[in-house]
Amino acid sequence: MNQNNVRPRRWAKTNYRFLLFNNGEYSIIWGKFDGVPAMGVRWNGDEDRVGYPRQGRHPLWYVEPDIIAIGILKHLLTIQSTNNIQTDEKNIRFALKEINKKLESRKQFGS
Repeated sequence: MNQNNVRPRRWAKTNYRFLLFNNGEYSIIWGKFDGVPAMGVRWNGDEDRVGYPRQGRHPLWYVEPDIIAIGILKHLLTIQSTNNIQTDEKNIRFALKEINKKLESRKQFGS
């Protein structure tokens, strides 16, 4: 399933969603999940399957924990030049800044 067709309500409350990575089989986005900046990931499936995760026949995005998302984002910056891989350096760097802000805010408030 094309990642552009995955629009569950908890992500769709805003147009704030950026594609960070897509190799046809697996996609990664950055957006707001329930109003909080987050990374979403999914296996896209194919024409006959909606991929994973899903709820019944409805495709979803899995929210990757920030501590893991940082490593993924940094790795995406290193693979940009690989053939047949769609990444967006500007949006990847934006996502890294947002994660850092969230982590700094948690330190500041002791959570």
